[in-house]
Amino acid sequence: MNHSAIIINAGDISAVSKILALPYERVAAWKRLDNIPGKYWAALSEHKIASLEELAEHARTRDTEAAQ
Repeated sequence: MNHSAIIINAGDISAVSKILALPYERVAAWKRLDNIPGKYWAALSEHKIASLEELAEHARTRDTEAAQ
Protein backbone atom coordinates (compact mmCIF):
# COMPACT_ATOMS: atom_id res chain seq x y z
CA MET A 1 0.00 0.00 0.00
CA ASN A 2 1.40 3.40 -0.88
CA HIS A 3 1.63 6.26 1.58
CA SER A 4 -1.22 8.20 -0.06
CA ALA A 5 -3.50 5.18 0.30
CA ILE A 6 -2.51 4.82 3.95
CA ILE A 7 -3.65 8.41 4.56
CA ILE A 8 -6.91 7.81 2.69
CA ASN A 9 -7.61 4.57 4.58
CA ALA A 10 -7.03 6.33 7.90
CA GLY A 11 -9.87 8.75 7.14
CA ASP A 12 -7.96 11.11 4.86
CA ILE A 13 -5.93 14.22 5.61
CA SER A 14 -8.03 15.72 8.42
CA ALA A 15 -8.11 12.51 10.40
CA VAL A 16 -4.37 11.92 10.18
CA SER A 17 -3.54 15.54 10.99
CA LYS A 18 -5.76 15.39 14.11
CA ILE A 19 -4.38 12.03 15.24
CA LEU A 20 -0.79 13.25 14.93
CA ALA A 21 -1.56 16.85 16.02
CA LEU A 22 0.01 18.23 12.86
CA PRO A 23 -1.08 20.96 10.47
CA TYR A 24 -3.50 19.86 7.74
CA GLU A 25 -1.14 21.28 5.10
CA ARG A 26 1.72 19.05 6.20
CA VAL A 27 -0.32 15.85 5.88
CA ALA A 28 -1.76 17.11 2.58
CA ALA A 29 1.81 17.46 1.28
CA TRP A 30 2.60 13.89 2.35
CA LYS A 31 -0.43 12.65 0.45
CA ARG A 32 0.39 14.72 -2.64
CA LEU A 33 4.03 13.56 -2.61
CA ASP A 34 3.10 9.99 -1.59
CA ASN A 35 5.72 10.21 1.13
CA ILE A 36 5.25 10.03 4.88
CA PRO A 37 8.54 10.98 6.60
CA GLY A 38 10.09 8.20 8.64
CA LYS A 39 10.01 10.14 11.90
CA TYR A 40 6.20 9.79 11.93
CA TRP A 41 6.04 6.06 11.22
CA ALA A 42 6.13 4.98 14.87
CA ALA A 43 3.18 7.23 15.74
CA LEU A 44 1.18 5.93 12.76
CA SER A 45 1.93 2.38 13.82
CA GLU A 46 0.96 3.08 17.45
CA HIS A 47 -2.39 4.47 16.27
CA LYS A 48 -2.92 1.36 14.10
CA ILE A 49 -3.00 3.45 10.92
CA ALA A 50 -0.29 1.37 9.25
CA SER A 51 2.36 -1.08 10.30
CA LEU A 52 6.02 -0.19 10.17
CA GLU A 53 6.39 -2.95 7.58
CA GLU A 54 3.75 -1.39 5.28
CA LEU A 55 5.35 2.02 5.53
CA ALA A 56 8.84 0.66 4.90
CA GLU A 57 7.75 -1.54 1.99
CA HIS A 58 6.33 1.41 0.09
CA ALA A 59 9.42 3.51 0.83
CA ARG A 60 11.66 0.72 -0.52
CA THR A 61 9.50 0.32 -3.62
CA ARG A 62 9.42 4.07 -4.22
CA ASP A 63 13.18 4.42 -3.77
CA THR A 64 13.89 1.48 -6.09
CA GLU A 65 11.64 2.92 -8.81
CA ALA A 66 13.25 6.34 -8.45
CA ALA A 67 16.72 4.85 -8.85
CA GLN A 68 15.85 3.16 -12.15
